[in-house]
Amino acid sequence: MCGTVSGPEQAALEPTFEETNEFPAVIDRSSLACLLKASERRIWMSFQNRQCGPFLEDTRTIASLGMNTILLLCMYTYLRPDVPYDSMVRHVASILSSAGDEADTLVRHHTYTFIDTQARKIRSETIDEHTAVYIVTTGLITRVTGVLGITDMQ
Repeated sequence: MCGTVSGPEQAALEPTFEETNEFPAVIDRSSLACLLKASERRIWMSFQNRQCGPFLEDTRTIASLGMNTILLLCMYTYLRPDVPYDSMVRHVASILSSAGDEADTLVRHHTYTFIDTQARKIRSETIDEHTAVYIVTTGLITRVTGVLGITDMQ
């Protein structure tokens, strides 16, 4: 598995982390990768993991919330990093509660919409639709595994 950057590389990324809540553009990731002698994927994963921050503090509590809740939290906190975490948990719980038996269908719909929307944002001349969907899906899986405390996926 391709890990994230660490140590001095991580310190070099800090200014970029501080400047933006968004992922760096393809050209910026490429420049950062060249500068740090790391793959663009490692740069991407570092930004992805950086945004997982609130989850990593209490993975046992979050893991007990259930997969639907975790999946929605991963997507919503990415989209709205400005919303306090406890408010987001209440919001997601309310959504799932009101969906009742249709919660799985609702989560599938939100997941599809999230992946489609984010993939459209990162598509470019060098990234085709399939690759963009792969990148977004991999990022979402990384966020979920981070929440669950899974660190080594073989």
